[in-house]
Amino acid sequence: MNSETGQLRRGVVAAVAAYLVAYLVYAIAEQQALFADGAAVLLRAVGAQSVSSLDKNRIIADALFQWPVLVASGLGVTDLEALSYLLGVGYHYVVVVSLPIAWCLLPRERKALMLFPILSLLFGWMGSSFLAIHQANALALWFWPVFFAVLFQPAERGRDVVLMLVLALPMVGLYDTIVVLGPLLAAVAGWRWLRQPAAPHRWVWVALVLWFIVAAAIALGFILFPRSAGNRANFIWSLSSGAFLVGADGSSVNWPLALALLGAPLLVLAAWRPAWLSAARWAWLPPFLLFAVFVAFAPIVSPSTFSPVQFYARAVAGFLPAGLAILVLVGEARGWRPSEATRSSLLLVLSLIAVAQITWHFVATAQWAGYLAIFRATLAERPGLVAFESTPMAQPAIGNQVLLHLTWGWTNPWLSVALAPHGRVSAIIATPRGQSAGTFDPTRAAGLPPLAGVDYSDYVAALPGAAAN
Repeated sequence: MNSETGQLRRGVVAAVAAYLVAYLVYAIAEQQALFADGAAVLLRAVGAQSVSSLDKNRIIADALFQWPVLVASGLGVTDLEALSYLLGVGYHYVVVVSLPIAWCLLPRERKALMLFPILSLLFGWMGSSFLAIHQANALALWFWPVFFAVLFQPAERGRDVVLMLVLALPMVGLYDTIVVLGPLLAAVAGWRWLRQPAAPHRWVWVALVLWFIVAAAIALGFILFPRSAGNRANFIWSLSSGAFLVGADGSSVNWPLALALLGAPLLVLAAWRPAWLSAARWAWLPPFLLFAVFVAFAPIVSPSTFSPVQFYARAVAGFLPAGLAILVLVGEARGWRPSEATRSSLLLVLSLIAVAQITWHFVATAQWAGYLAIFRATLAERPGLVAFESTPMAQPAIGNQVLLHLTWGWTNPWLSVALAPHGRVSAIIATPRGQSAGTFDPTRAAGLPPLAGVDYSDYVAALPGAAAN
């Protein structure tokens, strides 16, 4: 590889990485973390001063997400707007942390294997992370540093052992799909034990085998005896029905994932027959580029197909690393080393996919920002409990601004409190069709979640019968 080619590749990688970081900052600034269950998670964590987690086998993932909020709240921060930004930091920093750790854990001659965490990012995280709260991505992102450490890290020094144990410990409480990833990691650790009979700290491989099996067994128990059988059925249905790509209504499309799937054959050719891909560039590049541009702006170009269908893609994100890790092991067994032509072809296709997907997330988050602006304006119109059906959010859209598909329904009251200016709640938007808001009952003063820094007096005064009370 000549120096100019290498410098160009590094420049492209740096530019795409900077673009991704720019999106993460934008998502935090626009309170994208409040989407879906986010507002309820924020208020529950702040109110209880502890990790908000419904499924105990996912409590580590929830802790990884919520610790910035809990630390700030413990230090006396009560401003919900500031805390919502910290929740956004919690939901997005794992991307910035896990990938560099994975890179550092790869031996110098194996750096090309970063291809697989990047594929996990493009086919998993990008296709599911608009719903930032789900824990599958925490497992999928954390898996790669753990996998590379178990596969390549020596067990010769005490610090090697500490590093592997620290990385492996969280795997027990991230997400249910550890039931698949755990045995895979255990097998790799067992193989290292067999291959390094003279390693000074050989016992660590046995400890890791046992730990990963325990993590998988705990997950299996929660799968067989779930907190919610409906959630388990929904997870299975989302995989079997293809809802991770096309929503339940048949009209909404997970465009970032669709682009990645369309690019998959190109990536296979880039890795297997780069000369073929390069020779046929005139045939595939223009239509692929055109589709990538469409995907990038689909939330405003085709608002009718935009919805949080990414909720269903959590199943794909959770299982994907297992398949990619097997490809890594097969490649290592066969001595796969990408040629210069392969590296260039892969970078071209991956960059096109990544830039389009990140742009989609930018535009989708802009849709969310517009939704929040309308939500805030509705809260400011009149005090008291506001029927959802009387609000603009009950409409499918206003022009290119998507509304109904961005409404999570049961979290409307929680979001109303989270968006209250300076913590003074004067209005709360009710749930659609009177559905439950969990532990939040906006029809009664006693049903409002007690939160430091939040004043409900204006809202309570506007409730029916407030004067008599």
